[in-house]
Amino acid sequence: MNGRTAIWADPRGRKWLLLSQGALVGQVIFDLAIPLAIRQIVNNGILAGNFDKVIKGSLYMAVFSIASMLFATACAWYAARVGEEVGHRLRLGLYSKVTHLSWGNVD
Repeated sequence: MNGRTAIWADPRGRKWLLLSQGALVGQVIFDLAIPLAIRQIVNNGILAGNFDKVIKGSLYMAVFSIASMLFATACAWYAARVGEEVGHRLRLGLYSKVTHLSWGNVD
């Protein structure tokens, strides 16, 4: 691995990139499930007068919210790892370039 390899070309970098994007997809799925649970609470619970559906829908919303939070945390953690790897590669490339300059270019 050198400083010029793209992040997706390296298996280690690709792993963090794919995990971050997978966690983002999980977060979005659970974020979109919350309005569906609200719709079920309103239509099948409140308007129908079924208190059990309201409780069940509220529990689903709580589970969806917690799952979304966990996926968002994982996405941020994996994205930070990708950022660290990109920064490391940029520093390697910059240091390599600076060390290969002649003293006339540095002064």
